Amino acid sequence: MKAPRASVRRVGETAARQRANAPTRKSDADRYSSQQALPGAKGLFEHAWIDRDLGWLEFNRRVLHEALDERTPLLERLKFLAIFSANLDEFYMKRIGLLRSRARAEHDEGMALREGDARDLLRRIREVSLEMLGVQERCLREDLLPALKAHGIALVGWDELSAAQQVEAGEFFDRNVSPALTPLGFDPAHPFPFMSNLSTNWGFLLRAPDTEESVSVRVKIPNLLPQWVPLKTDLANTEWCFLRLDDLIRHSADKLFPGMRVFATTLFRIVRNADIEFDEEESESLPDSVAESLRQRRFEPVVRVDIAGEPHPGLLQMLLDRFDLTDLDIFELSGSLDYTGLFQIASLDIPQLRDPHWSPLPPLRLPNEEVDIFAAIRAGDILLHHPYDSFERSVEDFISAAADDPQTLAIKMTAYRVGDDTPFVRSLIRAAEAGKQVACVIELKASFDEARNLVWSQELEKVGAHVTYGLLGLKTHTKVALVVRKEGMDLRCYAHIATGNYHVKTARLYTDIGLLTCDPTITADVVKLFHYLTGRSAAPTFVKLLVAPVNMRARFIELLEREIAHCRAGRPARIVLKMNQVEDIEMCRALSAACQAGVSID
Repeated sequence: MKAPRASVRRVGETAARQRANAPTRKSDADRYSSQQALPGAKGLFEHAWIDRDLGWLEFNRRVLHEALDERTPLLERLKFLAIFSANLDEFYMKRIGLLRSRARAEHDEGMALREGDARDLLRRIREVSLEMLGVQERCLREDLLPALKAHGIALVGWDELSAAQQVEAGEFFDRNVSPALTPLGFDPAHPFPFMSNLSTNWGFLLRAPDTEESVSVRVKIPNLLPQWVPLKTDLANTEWCFLRLDDLIRHSADKLFPGMRVFATTLFRIVRNADIEFDEEESESLPDSVAESLRQRRFEPVVRVDIAGEPHPGLLQMLLDRFDLTDLDIFELSGSLDYTGLFQIASLDIPQLRDPHWSPLPPLRLPNEEVDIFAAIRAGDILLHHPYDSFERSVEDFISAAADDPQTLAIKMTAYRVGDDTPFVRSLIRAAEAGKQVACVIELKASFDEARNLVWSQELEKVGAHVTYGLLGLKTHTKVALVVRKEGMDLRCYAHIATGNYHVKTARLYTDIGLLTCDPTITADVVKLFHYLTGRSAAPTFVKLLVAPVNMRARFIELLEREIAHCRAGRPARIVLKMNQVEDIEMCRALSAACQAGVSID
């Protein structure tokens, strides 16, 4: 079972749980229920299975619901609008390219259009996406902007600025925006400019004063600049005032094109396919293959173009022709094209408009860093529940203490997502430089973290760590660490086994379980697992660990069948599962069979 990228899909989990028992009131969020989920939803849910893509969109609807829910603090509602957009972008980058390929194959084979094929699915995805994007736009315009203004925060357009603010904005443009812009003409003398993934752009049509001949120019809005420009406010009861960066650029176009007249403008945003494939079997070096694939990702086909307002027909047709798109690939939107810029506003330091700050607590047996963490583990297994238990005072300290411990002989870890400023890689580098054996299994195919993981693998190799990249044809998604210490005449192994990544930022947001143990039966399994991951052998037999694809599904099926037997015998039977997503068809069938047998399933 493998989820779409989890970096944002679980962000709202804690906040949603905190509000679960709060009093409810009728609101747009209440009316926007799952009963309205999909066009033709009734027919869809009468089928045995929900399509994975339509089902994923319904997950994202739940994220949008957090923004609609009036019980959610105001700035958190803005944050959820941004998360919803980031999720939807990632969905299009990962899934639409594949579906379009299937749709072309169906068309080329002369297959009749039928419900459930790729062409039908693309149509339904578009309908659901546009409907939710409309809800998002109305939520911001009708609910959140007035509520923000009531709290002294004004998100305004150029025409809402006072004369003094327009002067201030113009000066800000000259100092901090204009130098970062690169207007690119495209005509017979200028090649069509490259347009990067997730880039928002202005398309301008220009004319010289004494001619009717038009010139097309593209200006990319730099995504490294703040998307909301702070301005001094001269409005009563307003403490903060922000102007959208794209609006500032549009109204400063005369400075970009002196002597020319702007007679048409179109704001558009590009979304490219990012579901790249790695040729593991043909490549002599997986890092080289990943690096080359990352270079190629920049030039993957465009899968969606968002257009604001009423686009100029000529510019729109140019985009359709250039990127080989149809009208179904164009999303004409009445509001903002990129809501991820709202993260900037959502981060304003206004505690009364945000969820209460949560400070993780140190585990009871690890109250501070002075405690000998290895002695604490020897005294008994330590079960960790993040983000409630401190990740820093447990998992980070475990690896850091091992790196500095003279009795440590070896540290072995898997790395799926570790983030940018990671203490774990620093600890492993420190351990390798101290002469300890360090082995790290780094998953270079972790979606959207490939480049980061490639950098960390190179940093570890520089200090002599043993870096491997998992098993051919599989992603190494496990989160396991092993520390081997010399204690007296013997070696003792300590292990950390977890559901969450070794990523300090997401560990403060996601709910995950971890176990610190030196149980010899479990650690012996972990030793065999690392031998399997770093060496070449047949899949080992594990006593305690469930390892996919070796024995995990088979054991789960056994457990489900056991509960069915209990239920049929009149004994209590219940199944509780927690996961990002379930899409394994065999597990789906087994769960359905258990449900039909009368087993209670949560």
